[in-house]
Amino acid sequence: MKQGNDMSSAYPHLRAAAAARSNATVERLRAGITSLEESGLAVSGPSIYTVSGLAFKTIQRNPRACNLYCAHAAYFQRPPKRIGHRRTVRRRPSEPHHDPLLNYSKATLARRLRVALADLVELQAAHAEQRRHCQEEHYEAIALLRAELIHSGGMPTMLGGTVAR
Repeated sequence: MKQGNDMSSAYPHLRAAAAARSNATVERLRAGITSLEESGLAVSGPSIYTVSGLAFKTIQRNPRACNLYCAHAAYFQRPPKRIGHRRTVRRRPSEPHHDPLLNYSKATLARRLRVALADLVELQAAHAEQRRHCQEEHYEAIALLRAELIHSGGMPTMLGGTVAR
């Protein structure tokens, strides 16, 4: 199985099918926009759905269709309204975000998860060993300090102070 950045050649038939669906969506949208403009209706999400059957979410997921929609939609064509002294700015919807982990196959993700879990177990074991080692050092230091305290004439208490004799 291919890994890394060579995913484009891993499943060419799937990529071709996705590109064909993407092109079909853009063509359906283009035909719907043309039909709406010829009939004099405003281009909007509901009107596109009525004419072409494309849901607005479908248009948003396809970057080329989203750009085509934004170029023709009535919402983005009219000038912004000025309300008092405020200035309103119309922004185009952002491109849909793509999760880079979706580029990996399930097997690759499972393998990476197993490696990460093994590293975690190893780190936890190292942390436990370090904790035991530090506790031993602290106990030795406390015993040494108590011995010095007893040798100097004080008597250690449970609270860590001394009782004068």
